[in-house]
Amino acid sequence: MLGAQDLFDGPLRLASVRRYLEDRRNIVLVACEGPRVIGFLRGTALDQLESGRRQFFLYELAVADDRRRQGVGRALMERLLVLSRRLGHEEVFVFTDDPKNRAAHRLYRSTGGRTETRGERMYVYRWNGRRPGGRPARR
Repeated sequence: MLGAQDLFDGPLRLASVRRYLEDRRNIVLVACEGPRVIGFLRGTALDQLESGRRQFFLYELAVADDRRRQGVGRALMERLLVLSRRLGHEEVFVFTDDPKNRAAHRLYRSTGGRTETRGERMYVYRWNGRRPGGRPARR
């Protein structure tokens, strides 16, 4: 996968990638342009104590520098929301690691994420009978 090394924090180890992908709770989506990886996201389904249903924790989303603001992150996010709902997850949630990361805040808000915490550090997508990715009113 060309370009993938630029998107990850360090080199990928094949055994680690295999082990991660073998766990059915994990999802990895990859955006490619020809043989080049231009974006990816990954996360894990978690069981909830209250409802017994699963929720999905989006751990990481990255887009190649030269492909940002071209819809790659949005396409990955929208695909995840559809897939997550299809898998029966009650919600998807994601934390931003930097309160000043405007691109992340813009992406999560524009794809229907709602904040539930001060400082907009966590976004939640709940279905509530609506289509995933639909833009609910902002709190």
